[in-house]
Amino acid sequence: VEKNCLYNIYAGLVCFFFSVFTDSLWTILGERLGVKVRQLYLSAIMRQSVAWFDENKPQELPTKITSLINSYQSGIGGKVGKLILTISMAISGVIIAFIYGWHPVSYTHLRAHETREELVCRLLLEKK
Repeated sequence: VEKNCLYNIYAGLVCFFFSVFTDSLWTILGERLGVKVRQLYLSAIMRQSVAWFDENKPQELPTKITSLINSYQSGIGGKVGKLILTISMAISGVIIAFIYGWHPVSYTHLRAHETREELVCRLLLEKK
């Protein structure tokens, strides 16, 4: 039992450090891409003709750029990294389950092996 406990603790620590590491990398990537897109957006605005500035209000451009880039950074930075982490953890969970013998257990099978204390707890919970 202690051996399995240590394996679970080690696996949890590895997952924790891996998730912090990947989250940090995706946040840095989002920030760097945000800076690059800001530069490209500003250079595209500066190449516009004077008539374009008559149609678009120049005082609204900084707010527009900031809101667009912030949504872009939050989408790239956190969400993509968490999506990749979630998918990889689900796939690795299924692989580990197949390696160590994944077989469904029925509710009646679980009830047949419950101890007296578990029975008391179950009955108390079912009363509610």
